Amino acid sequence: MDEGDAETLPYADDSFDAVVSNFGVHHAPNPEKAIVEAFRVLRPGERVAVTAWAVPAENIAWGLLFDAIRAHGDPNAAKTPRSGGNLGTIDAMLRLFRDAGFADIRAKPVRREWQVVDPRDLLAALSRGTVRTAALIGAQPAEARPAIEAAIVRAAAPYRRGDGFAVPIMAILASGTKSST
Repeated sequence: MDEGDAETLPYADDSFDAVVSNFGVHHAPNPEKAIVEAFRVLRPGERVAVTAWAVPAENIAWGLLFDAIRAHGDPNAAKTPRSGGNLGTIDAMLRLFRDAGFADIRAKPVRREWQVVDPRDLLAALSRGTVRTAALIGAQPAEARPAIEAAIVRAAAPYRRGDGFAVPIMAILASGTKSST
């Protein structure tokens, strides 16, 4: 595996049959540069596919957390690099691919339910399995954490299913082809 900067990939033009970024492009300081680089290293006639989490209004699990932090914590507590941009809508993804020069552009929502036994499991998973969100959770004042957890538990009540919870999550899947001409 190679590591590198998504905005300046260390590969020659037209090197790959496919390029995939699973929840990565939105972490680049400049997603537009990252997708242009994906276009550059892709062979003509081949596809790039990208996923990004949807906006919190559609991605309820994240919305529960962000709402709780806004109400009881400090939404500016994390000292992380600024996100490169919001790619959490179909329109944003379509624009990203169009501006990079892709053809046959497609974007669609991917909806799932996050099955958890307890709503606090969402907080634990986001603390371990994300980048900026984990930093935001970790930066919350200790005295605010119980209120944040309680707010998440209350807000998750409509998603109770039997012995657990099924909280809606949504991502945007977008793809495009590099023209052969």
